[in-house]
Amino acid sequence: PLATGMVESCVARIEGREISMMDVFSWVGDGGKLGRSLLLGLYLALIMAFWTGVALAIVMGGSELLLAKAPALFDNVLFSSVYLMVVLAISALSWARMNIYQPAYILLAERPELSPFACLKEAGRIMRPYWIDFLLFSMSFMLWVVVSVFTMGIILIYLFPYYFLAMIY
Repeated sequence: PLATGMVESCVARIEGREISMMDVFSWVGDGGKLGRSLLLGLYLALIMAFWTGVALAIVMGGSELLLAKAPALFDNVLFSSVYLMVVLAISALSWARMNIYQPAYILLAERPELSPFACLKEAGRIMRPYWIDFLLFSMSFMLWVVVSVFTMGIILIYLFPYYFLAMIY
């Protein structure tokens, strides 16, 4: 609900309307909006769990198969480096597949009459041709996420609105 309220506030700000801090919490107070926002978050969590599971199954299955067939291969630095690149590529592609649904929050904020599932479906349809561009956009925020570990999450107060505004634009 807070993410949807933040997105709604960002959309309002882009459209030139005045916003207040209480606008971020607008989705918490309204029962119908709260339920749709929580359901959308649940759907997104399930999608993320699925694609993470797919990536882990591919990576773990591949490494187990390679270790069983040729354990000496991992002693080779070149092979280990290539294998690491393949693992990173699989992880990035699965991350891109689950991130194409992130604009569903924008759709729910702009059109609250839509069901959460309809928002996901529409976000997937809109983002499908642009998923590589959105992957590169999302990866450009990875350094910020790493820095947030060192600041104990304080920088996320700045990062989330910045990310949502950039995503909306």
